Amino acid sequence: MKYLNINIAILLTALLISACQDKAIEIEKPIQTDPKSELQNKDPGIDRDLIISSEGIGKARLGMTLGQLKEISDPDTEFKLQSSFMVDLNAIAVTKSGVVQYYILYLAGTTSHPDRITPSDRDPITILMTDNPNYQTKEGVKVGTAIAAAETIYGNATLSYNTANESREYVSFGDRPKDNLEFRTNWLDPDLAGIYKATSEEYRQTQQFRNNAAIRAIEVSCAPINCPK
Repeated sequence: MKYLNINIAILLTALLISACQDKAIEIEKPIQTDPKSELQNKDPGIDRDLIISSEGIGKARLGMTLGQLKEISDPDTEFKLQSSFMVDLNAIAVTKSGVVQYYILYLAGTTSHPDRITPSDRDPITILMTDNPNYQTKEGVKVGTAIAAAETIYGNATLSYNTANESREYVSFGDRPKDNLEFRTNWLDPDLAGIYKATSEEYRQTQQFRNNAAIRAIEVSCAPINCPK
């Protein structure tokens, strides 16, 4: 009986040691993570196909060709030519379900097509513009954002326009880096958002603006020789 009790004690001790070793192995086992999942958890509110940055709008990237954009776009995406879109500018309207997502702009006479108007699939993208409020910068600024609200993110606003440039009005912000992304305030609206002093100068600027002043379009561009390849 004495030897039986000793054997039972030895068996129980061995089982206890084995269980502890298994537990230690379980604790030390590295946790497998999905990098994509981690990225989504860090910024769950961003849809990458709706982001505006200095590199492009949505899937469209500066420097890529129209043909390359067509290859990566959803099957229901349409590309519609709009000639004489603005003075000296033609455009491709990129649409889905009948809604324009953004425009690819081309200076008249610069396309490789024989008519010098119609963009071809090998023409690079150098200017993009959107007036679709579904697209936004990483800080959440988009078409429809009030200038006063954008100031709380980007710093003091300065509005300006040039009568020699079709009086296209833009707004810049004091704390925002100077890059190739621009905010327009009077797109499809002849009324200026800024309050300007009377002057005969072509170029005018102000830091005063109307209560309802808002961003109406967002552009991103690059000089052809400086666009990414």
